[in-house]
Amino acid sequence: MSKLELSINAKYLPGWGAWEGIRELVQNGKDAETEFDAPLKVTHHNGTLRIENEGATLSREALLFGTSSKTDRSDMIGKFGEGLKLGVLALVRSGRTVKIRTGAEVWSAYIARSERYEADVLHFEIKGGNEDKRRVRVEISDVDEATWNGLRERFLFLTKFKKDERVETDRGDLLISDRFKGQVFVKGIYIQTDTRLSAGYNFNNATVDRDRKMIGGFELEWESSRVWELSIGQRPDLLDPFFQMMIDNKPDVAGLAHTAGSASKDVQTKIAKAFEKKFGEGVVPVSNLAESSEVGHLGKRGIVVSKALGAMLATVMGSKEDLQKQMREEVTRTLSWHDMTEAQTATLTANIDLVKSVRSECTLDIVDVVEFRSPTLMGQFKNGRLLIAAWLLNDSDELLATLVHEYSHHNGGDGEKNHVMAIENLWRDIVKTLRASKS
Repeated sequence: MSKLELSINAKYLPGWGAWEGIRELVQNGKDAETEFDAPLKVTHHNGTLRIENEGATLSREALLFGTSSKTDRSDMIGKFGEGLKLGVLALVRSGRTVKIRTGAEVWSAYIARSERYEADVLHFEIKGGNEDKRRVRVEISDVDEATWNGLRERFLFLTKFKKDERVETDRGDLLISDRFKGQVFVKGIYIQTDTRLSAGYNFNNATVDRDRKMIGGFELEWESSRVWELSIGQRPDLLDPFFQMMIDNKPDVAGLAHTAGSASKDVQTKIAKAFEKKFGEGVVPVSNLAESSEVGHLGKRGIVVSKALGAMLATVMGSKEDLQKQMREEVTRTLSWHDMTEAQTATLTANIDLVKSVRSECTLDIVDVVEFRSPTLMGQFKNGRLLIAAWLLNDSDELLATLVHEYSHHNGGDGEKNHVMAIENLWRDIVKTLRASKS
């Protein structure tokens, strides 16, 4: 028999109790199953919880801090080789007896005074001479049945699921049963409960805090949104609650403000259709009341939506800025000749003829007189046609300037070098023609 004294102060991690200890040891067992193909078996009988891996052993080196073969493996729950020691410490400190049977040895944990450190530290008494089995079995005493039944569902890999209780995706699982509502797991182990959440989640790769009790708020929103996006592809029946969460600005989908572009085109399109079905065709998503008012002045109905829903709708409908630009440029009416007065038709004809005198392609055939949704928009060049605001027919100077500007778009877009040059050249030629007519 030998004794090992570990340099772990008995007061370390004072907030850890029986749950944290059991969590760490079950986690180690699950990792051993993955790493060594050693099946995990967890049983409870007469107040003793047994965590067993057939086909694996522990060396004494495992009692050293920093000893781990998991560091670079993303499929492992643990990383740093701390869970075994800290889990045992928490359990012994809470009054439980912990024994580890590995190979031919039995390790019994206890807390005792250390003369070396002048503090109470974790110790192990190691006895050999047993049958050498390739097996690790951790035995934890004084775990009553009610306590274990309450803890079992904190390990999803030990939980029996009913049909349609979860949707498995590459990012993790969506847990849609009421019994998991608000619960957050990472790699199958319970981390926290957030009562604001509409569902439960098991994330594959989320980062937890030092005590493994919390996921950062932004990461929680990001990962839950991704899980929902992927789940909808498998379960179209979940589209309605998904859409409603965006309407209600739930944290489950808040991450869509950043991830909506990664959703499938099918999901994006269905959300846009659900939005139109709920609020009517032609409605415009906006961010706040001021934008809703601005849209109202353009004759449309602006619906204030959450950032998540706005981002999702933008993938199909375009950005808020794009939508407002489209509204301002939207033609609500195209005038016929008889809709204009004689004075207006004379002004229009005279100005077109002036531009035509230097640019023969500028004829009445390519001009439309329209009413734009925006009362301040003067003109637009679209599909080779010049769209001129009807109110300009009462202002000959502005009408001419707009004709020059829009016709020059044959050479480029607003502000482009070729467009600016075309405007300058057209004005130059018009002035030369007017001067020549006076001489």
